[in-house]
Amino acid sequence: GYAAALATIKQYEKKKGAQHTGQVGKYLSTGLKKIFTKYNLKIEMTGLASVPTMVIKEKDPLVVKSVFTQEMLAQGYLASTMVYVSCSHTKQIVDQYLKSADQVFACITEGIQAGTLKGLLKGPVCHSGFSRLT
Repeated sequence: GYAAALATIKQYEKKKGAQHTGQVGKYLSTGLKKIFTKYNLKIEMTGLASVPTMVIKEKDPLVVKSVFTQEMLAQGYLASTMVYVSCSHTKQIVDQYLKSADQVFACITEGIQAGTLKGLLKGPVCHSGFSRLT
């Protein structure tokens, strides 16, 4: 375990992991903000540069989040409102993600405007967080 941890730290320092994840995270946040502006969505970006987080301020934020997750999954991304940027993320990967996100947020915008957003769900609305079940 210790050897693996030390090897990981060495690679992180060698590849300047903190700098890389910060730059990629800022690039991702900027791209998402442009999409939100393009579709006039009430979504803000917060969090650390390396962990950009969407704060959805639309009428039904959990429905928006659920549709986003569902539709991004259909495009091959296991996505949520948070992204944990890693040393493996590149500008090309982020550009592909943003292209898919643009298509999904276009669909979400249409659903909001038509009042049919919840109808796009193929399953239940996500939970707001962890809580006791009993």
